[in-house]
Amino acid sequence: MSLTDPAGFDPAPGAGTAGAPETIRAARPGDLGQITELLAAAFAPLAVADYLVPDPRRRLAVLTPYFRLFAEHVVYEPAATAHVAVDEDWGTIDAVALWLDSEDPGPPGYDKQRAVIAGDLADRFELVDDLLAGAAPGSWHERLLFLAVRPEQRHRGLGATLLAEHDPDLDALGTAGYLVAPDAVTASRYERHGYHRFGPPLLLPNNADLHPLVRDPR
Repeated sequence: MSLTDPAGFDPAPGAGTAGAPETIRAARPGDLGQITELLAAAFAPLAVADYLVPDPRRRLAVLTPYFRLFAEHVVYEPAATAHVAVDEDWGTIDAVALWLDSEDPGPPGYDKQRAVIAGDLADRFELVDDLLAGAAPGSWHERLLFLAVRPEQRHRGLGATLLAEHDPDLDALGTAGYLVAPDAVTASRYERHGYHRFGPPLLLPNNADLHPLVRDPR
């Protein structure tokens, strides 16, 4: 699965960047607990999450181990990239971006682990995975698996900062960046940062619309 957080990407108009200074660094194994909690909290309100886990009382219980699966794979995979924004005063992780090479097959035993985590909802997860896989570029690229900002730290530009952090690496490799925005508004924000639409929107059974985008290397 590959999705980005719709909120807190760019600073709100006139909001500036108030708040404690943030350090951008590579994620470490000791960060996995905070990263997983952040991802689950950021994505639980999305329409795609509503499709995956319709019962809001179950949602975090399913999404948290699901995101942990990917976070562990990216953090421990030498060829993958995981960046975090860390509050310099408190040491909390306020934003995270997880990138994976398109040739990486993902977490080992993913299908079985997905079935265990999702249980009776596994067919829904499989449908979304298949839809996203079919929309991805056929050529080599790097996927922004997940980008998320802690809800209380949104609209400070942390998402945009993390996105830009990986641009030089993509350009040096001569590879495209690929992501899926969870709605049209978020897709338009990525367009302001060098991404363009890649194919038509993807529609889920609950009418959630997902928007693939690509950034060409420079």
